[in-house]
Amino acid sequence: DITKPCITASFHHMYTQLSKLSFIHHLLA
Repeated sequence: DITKPCITASFHHMYTQLSKLSFIHHLLA
């Protein structure tokens, strides 16, 4: 299945973005 790694990669990217946002939000709080 070729779509699975793609989904995993996009999910990992989204998770990384969320982590950055929450980290920045924590700094600004």
